[in-house]
Amino acid sequence: GALFHGGETATGKWHYGLGLSLPTGSIKQTGTVLTPMNMTATGKRLPYPMQLGSGSYDLKPSVTYNGDWGSWRIGGQANAVVRLNDNNGDYRLGDKAELHGWAMKRFTDWLSGSVRIDVSHQGKIDGEDTNISLPVQTAQTNFSGGTFANLSLGVNLIGQSGALANHRLAIEWVSPVHQDVHGVQMEREDTLMIGWQKAF
Repeated sequence: GALFHGGETATGKWHYGLGLSLPTGSIKQTGTVLTPMNMTATGKRLPYPMQLGSGSYDLKPSVTYNGDWGSWRIGGQANAVVRLNDNNGDYRLGDKAELHGWAMKRFTDWLSGSVRIDVSHQGKIDGEDTNISLPVQTAQTNFSGGTFANLSLGVNLIGQSGALANHRLAIEWVSPVHQDVHGVQMEREDTLMIGWQKAF
């Protein structure tokens, strides 16, 4: 992938991205599964979401803006994943488009807060791998993709001195605010993410 300078405004700047994802992840993962008769079967090819890659060449364009709005640091990004070919399993995952917007405010030297919203849409799987035949929703190509939106709130704690210097604790709560799926799919629920970073 590569990033390209796009331009500047009075309060921020743009850049563009272009990437190519190569089909290195396996699409032939198998496992032991439980059948509807309460028996186990080994060597079954796992459903589409459990495969490690797309199996296709995927183009990944993006455009990103970062800037200042008063005491806030703001930004936004639009990106996409465009599948360029069917894979060796005779299918291709749905194309995907995403929009992200975020804002961050620094309250003190050691505390900042953030708010983020992201919206995504992914198409259905096109084609079918005849080796994926399990009686579950994730093995049905019509039960894939949809439109989703999440609202996230975050807090960053930054160590200033002593043993805490150069340490950062980030906490973010992500709540699904819209889900419109194709077919029958599992519901997405709230997520809490906690991360620790140490700068050297």
